[in-house]
Amino acid sequence: MNRALVLGVVVLTLVATGAGTVLGRVAGTERRVTDTYGVEEYPDIWEDTVVWADKSQGDNEEIWTFDLSNGRMEQLSSALGDKTWPRVFGDTVVWMQVDYTVDAISGQTVLTDTLAIHSLSAKSTRLLKEVASSGMPDGHQKFPDIYGDYIVFENEIPRTAPDPSIFDIYLLDLRSGVISPVTNDLLSERLPAVFGNWVVWEEVSIAGGEADVDLWVYRIGCTTAPCSWSVANSPDWDENWASISGDTLVYADYRNDTNRRSDQDETDNGDIYRIDLSPLLDGNPANDSPLPAVPVIVASGSQEEPRLFGDRMVWRDFRANATQADLWAMRLPSGTPEELAVGYGEKWRVQVWDDRVVWEDWRHDLVRTDDIDDFDIYVFCYDQPTCGVPRSETPVLLYVTVVLIVLVALVLAYWLIVRRERPADGEPVEPTRARRPQKGKGPRSAAGKSKGKKGSTWRR
Repeated sequence: MNRALVLGVVVLTLVATGAGTVLGRVAGTERRVTDTYGVEEYPDIWEDTVVWADKSQGDNEEIWTFDLSNGRMEQLSSALGDKTWPRVFGDTVVWMQVDYTVDAISGQTVLTDTLAIHSLSAKSTRLLKEVASSGMPDGHQKFPDIYGDYIVFENEIPRTAPDPSIFDIYLLDLRSGVISPVTNDLLSERLPAVFGNWVVWEEVSIAGGEADVDLWVYRIGCTTAPCSWSVANSPDWDENWASISGDTLVYADYRNDTNRRSDQDETDNGDIYRIDLSPLLDGNPANDSPLPAVPVIVASGSQEEPRLFGDRMVWRDFRANATQADLWAMRLPSGTPEELAVGYGEKWRVQVWDDRVVWEDWRHDLVRTDDIDDFDIYVFCYDQPTCGVPRSETPVLLYVTVVLIVLVALVLAYWLIVRRERPADGEPVEPTRARRPQKGKGPRSAAGKSKGKKGSTWRR
């Protein structure tokens, strides 16, 4: 009987293991980057560098970074006011922050949303107006993205009600400092993203009395019109959450939603589609010959926020009747969907770089209905037994260790000096009056005391 029971347990274990394999889980390791109580949000990643906006460390929201290669975590921003929406590429981090300027005539402080551009190696930060050599727009600069030497951003010019604000997309070339408009009209263009020489954004227009969201792309360096194309432009449903890698565009499509609109709530039913942009390289005007949209993920519930790098795509998947959103992944163009992070709290703001995925996670927010949020940043490394090195010791512990080493060295040095001056056994002791004081030894004169010792003050 005992043997039969053991055999049954083994069989059930094998079946359970096989079922997990059939469902499909992405091979790799998940890691929690932040563990402080509060809100860490809007993560981004480039190779080993993770950045995010952090509300948990003080009164203001600041920009922080974590290096997976050495375990170092540090704060990047230091100016007044909140900072948010960081994006990183190579040595450069860009984020949104408030610019406090004093009006020369009224003397009042004027607050303007703008961009800060930070060098990781130089540990220096400049505002957009300090980087720009020409083309600096009026208004508020928001929601930047960066790839290589290019930064794209949304510029808002507020207008008096009932006229709506004007939203356009701008491009900054970091090599020259030149800012140029990508769009220039009365429609609302928002949330740009850049990859290689492609820029993509959402355009909001009014169709049938309601807002309609479409997708447009622009080719950097294009010299023969047209240089921008409407690539997902159905007036009957929304297309948003765009991401480009190479010449492939992926996005969320709401044609199967009840009201065909992205309401950003539990009633949404979005699916994921992809478009090959390569025909546009030959100047094919997509407005006359629309590019085909190929379905990638069509399922119950809402599949949204796709992010693409190479052939790896990750998305936020809120299945029908689910209590939280999970992360799924697959390889394009015809891979099999696999679970990447499931069974915990909500997962938002997904970003991908090669074999690394970051997101903000609510699993430690135990009371979702209160007004106190607790979000953390997580990272997933494909096909790795560990995801980066352990976090480095905090600077305080490092300083304490250095001080202890210095104190031990001083005590040892003093002991050696005293031992060298002590007479050996049997050796006559030299009279004190006959000993010649060594340089720097013995009591100081009054003048010597008044001068003090240069550089003797220890600072942390």
